[in-house]
This record gives sequence, structure tokens and C-alpha cells, in this order.
Amino acid sequence: MRQRGPAIAVAAVVVVGAGVAAISQLASDEETVTGAAIERRLCNVTVPDIADDGVDVRVHGDAPGELVLIIEIDRGGPDQSSGVILDPETGETATDMVESRDRALFDSILGTVRVEPAPPRYWPYGEATQLPAKSFTYPGLLEYREPDPGAGLSTTLLQGYGGPVVVTIANCRSYLKIIGHFNESIEFEESVHPEDRAAFDALRATVRAP
Repeated sequence: MRQRGPAIAVAAVVVVGAGVAAISQLASDEETVTGAAIERRLCNVTVPDIADDGVDVRVHGDAPGELVLIIEIDRGGPDQSSGVILDPETGETATDMVESRDRALFDSILGTVRVEPAPPRYWPYGEATQLPAKSFTYPGLLEYREPDPGAGLSTTLLQGYGGPVVVTIANCRSYLKIIGHFNESIEFEESVHPEDRAAFDALRATVRAP
């Protein structure tokens, strides 16, 4: 299973104007995993590892109320994509764009999707991890430990020329913005549900200027 930026029929993750780049992901993925299947979660919805390398699992949006989970096969562009968009709280299919040739595959995948209202067990919610601990570094500005793919969190990076770098880590009820300035200072903006407080504090404690 691969993991990349948006292709199915949704708008670009963030568009603020010329000279701006944005990346959205469900935590980071490395091919050198620990040997076990890697499951991915966004808010309440968990997608077990998908054996088909042509299927991507991604997130769109960067704030509570805007997040959706996308499972798709991208064959080269928006008109050649086949997949579904799921509500990350209920697991219900919000948009079905599955081609007839892929229906059996997606029926099989959707049959494995789990809706789990209980808190995740993976870091930063617990000590369990599916991948070795890994830090994201934006050279000269900020560094933080990335959430485990099973933690139910999305990560979005927004970079504007001459402005700060903003990393947003969010689920369906909480968010933390890490704002790195070129004068080497770091600011935080957050809105955190009480049930997410310990996890978001653990995340925030890993942030530092490189």
C-alpha cells in the first residue's frame, strides 16, 4: 500500500496563493517497516494494511470538520482514479467513485475497515508503535516526532515563501499548529479536546528548533 498527496475528485489540500506548497498525509510511511502489517487510522476509522500496492490511503483537510479519508487507485489523474471517500468519524462512504473493474477489490477493502470510538493505542496516545520513532525536520526551523500511522491523526505542512512554516496535526475534534519562524522562534496554536490533551501534550513536548 502506498501513501501520497490528493488525486481523487477533491480540491488541492491547501491553496493560499503563488509560492505556497502544501503536503497532507496520514503520518509518514517508510517501506522499512517492522515486519507486521501497518494499519492507518483517521479519527475513529481504521484501515488495516492493504496488500495491493496500487491502492493509496490518504487524508484530505487539515482541521476538525474538514477531514476525510480517501482510499483509491490512481491511474494517472482525476479522471482515471477509482476509489471512495469515507467519513472519518462514522466510516460511512461519503463519495463512491469506484470503477466497475475495481468493485470487488474495494468491497473487500471496505469490509475490513473498522470504526473504533475508543482512543487509539499508538503513540502519542500510548507507547505502542508500528514503526520506529521518526522525527520530521524542516531545516533550520522546527523538528518534532511524527505520530504513529495508527494514532488517528493527520499532518499537514504549509510553506509560504518569506513566511513561517506551519505544521497542523489534527483529528476530528482537536488540532495543534506548530509555527516555525525564520528567526528560529516557534509558536503554537491549538484547540484540544480534554480526551486528547495528554496525547497532544506529548506531541508538543517533542517540538524543538533544530
